[in-house]
Amino acid sequence: MYLNNVTIKEKVKLNRLQDVLIEKQKNYLTLEAQEQQYKKNEHDDTELIAKMQITVNEVDDAGKALNNYKARLKAEYQI
Repeated sequence: MYLNNVTIKEKVKLNRLQDVLIEKQKNYLTLEAQEQQYKKNEHDDTELIAKMQITVNEVDDAGKALNNYKARLKAEYQI
């Protein structure tokens, strides 16, 4: 995304939203690795699956927030 005309405040918010998305994705990957370990050790992974679903929803929400903000910036600055 071309950001020359975007204010510093908006760039900071965009970076923050990207950081949130990356953190949520890391959390999901960690849970995914735990799931593989549970399967390997034949543990009940019901609680882990619930955590993964919450994390998937958080990743989805963070991605939507980032995309919505990018769309607003594109419209506002004709990027």
